[in-house]
Amino acid sequence: MADSLSVNVDSLHSLELNAKQSKFTTYEAKHFASSIQKAIAEFVGTFILIFVGCGAALVNERLPITVVGIATVSGLALTVAIYSVGHVSGGHFNPAVTIALAAVQKIQFKLVPVYVVCQLMGGTLATLTLKVLYHNKVDIGVTLTQYSNSTSDLEALLWESIITFIFMLTICGVATDHRGIVFYAGLLQELR
Repeated sequence: MADSLSVNVDSLHSLELNAKQSKFTTYEAKHFASSIQKAIAEFVGTFILIFVGCGAALVNERLPITVVGIATVSGLALTVAIYSVGHVSGGHFNPAVTIALAAVQKIQFKLVPVYVVCQLMGGTLATLTLKVLYHNKVDIGVTLTQYSNSTSDLEALLWESIITFIFMLTICGVATDHRGIVFYAGLLQELR
């Protein structure tokens, strides 16, 4: 008698589990982002990041908010972009991130050209928008990545390589590793 009761309870539990799994699968199938949605998310996220980050650098020319202020604003913009559209595309917003994640097979290689083009378009539109909004009131050159005259090209390349390595190590450890806490990925990227 106990055996038949346990079989019935197990069967009931198995049916409930199957029902929950089929509901989840159906929901997931209906709400899976298409390549176009991913491309738009990368475009929008990159636009937000560049518009706000470069906008902070331009504001600093007229009203000093310091390098720390610019970095904080940029970090918060990245956090907002990751939390708002990162769940659609993965929240790369940077060609280096996209290429590195493709190299470690975290995204499909066919998405790389689409992501990179959308990121370049988003960044370009953001800077053009800032140029239009500022009407030549400030030199937009402050938004360009530059290094001092005493730094050689090789030294600049070495600095950039080290910083990009640390950046990608953080992303791979926090946002793409299944053992990481993805919920905090947006905040931890701000700390990079």
